[in-house]
Amino acid sequence: MDRQNYRNSSVACGPCVLAVPATISAGEAIWITIGSRAIYTAVVAGIRELINVLNVNGADSGTREAPIPGATGGERVGNGPRIWDKPSDNPVGNSNGDFDRLFPNGDGVSNKGNGVRVGTLPDRGRVIVRPGSSEGSGNVPTIEIQNPRGKPLDKIRYPKN
Repeated sequence: MDRQNYRNSSVACGPCVLAVPATISAGEAIWITIGSRAIYTAVVAGIRELINVLNVNGADSGTREAPIPGATGGERVGNGPRIWDKPSDNPVGNSNGDFDRLFPNGDGVSNKGNGVRVGTLPDRGRVIVRPGSSEGSGNVPTIEIQNPRGKPLDKIRYPKN
């Protein structure tokens, strides 16, 4: 990839700057930089997914869009993860569908059994989808997003409508 053909453009994702082609489409490679240092490139299914990955991986401005489109809430209790809700008529199917959209080719995804799958992000953070959660949180399908150190940043719960 030749960085000379790219232009810098700021995107609302904290300290990150994206170097993107003048026109972008699914499957294009994106340069992600902090300052003048390229930290990695990513091929994305779409720019929204890339921005969500950047937000998930440390650009926490205190307020941000839901990490999964359509989720609501985002409140944090203490230093814990933000908790989001995305009610559904098919909670297991929708949680797995949202997970699959983050990893469209299945790259970096491992199956842990019992409906649990783990996807690794470019910065070594993880996204985990599970068919249920603890009884205290309603035992509903959940996507958990962790930083590279394994700290949960966001949990998206999928209660039944």
